[in-house]
Amino acid sequence: MASALVRSLRILELLSRETRGMSVAAVAEALNAPPSGVHRTLNELLSQGYVVQPEAHGNYSLSLKLPALGLTFLGRCGINDLAQPELDRLAETSEELVRLSVYDGNTLIWVAVSQGVRSGFKYDPSAEQGARVSPLSANGTAFLSFIPNTELLNVLSACGTSAPEINLNELLPILEETRNRGYAIAVNKCTEGMTAIAAPVLFEGRLIGTVSIAGPTYRMDEGKVERLAPELMKTADALGRISQGSKLFKGFVLSDSAKAN
Repeated sequence: MASALVRSLRILELLSRETRGMSVAAVAEALNAPPSGVHRTLNELLSQGYVVQPEAHGNYSLSLKLPALGLTFLGRCGINDLAQPELDRLAETSEELVRLSVYDGNTLIWVAVSQGVRSGFKYDPSAEQGARVSPLSANGTAFLSFIPNTELLNVLSACGTSAPEINLNELLPILEETRNRGYAIAVNKCTEGMTAIAAPVLFEGRLIGTVSIAGPTYRMDEGKVERLAPELMKTADALGRISQGSKLFKGFVLSDSAKAN
């Protein structure tokens, strides 16, 4: 049985994905927890200002308190000031969606975005900000390419991916190709009809995050991927060089001793 703290955190994570709010019964069902305990936890979170209940006996929603804390933390870490100009430059050049993820000691977390699409189809990733990066994505592949093959299953488990979802016989050649190429490619992996390329952000051989360009496959064809790859790598290099100006970048790094051979 989850502790009160764990239950609180799971509820906050759940509500962050449900902007319309959720009832006590819906939260209890999603967490496979007793409604009485969920109701008690929700009221405690309500009293502390982390959730709101606009109508009596209505749905509970995440308040702005937690997102504001996250924005304050990221702002003081210097990520926006340091990284955003580089992300904006790449977004303008590519005319596609550019995102940055940071290694938090266990996996990758989405922390910054720049939208370069001026017209046509736009993918809005706002709901994913602050969430874990899927190991099946281009960013996840770029990250996993730095993990020794013998540690892959442990890392994937820490990322919340069960072993049956991963076919190592298929994954290992992809990771080797990514290492040789210097960046990862994902087509129709996490979102149908989307193509993404991602490069690791390194400082002195240590992985601190990944940066990616993503767009609909009909725009991100093979020719465009080849044209944008050098720009992606240039941005990854620039982010690596300026990264030590951010406390968050310096907080967690994947050392070169852990890098895959």
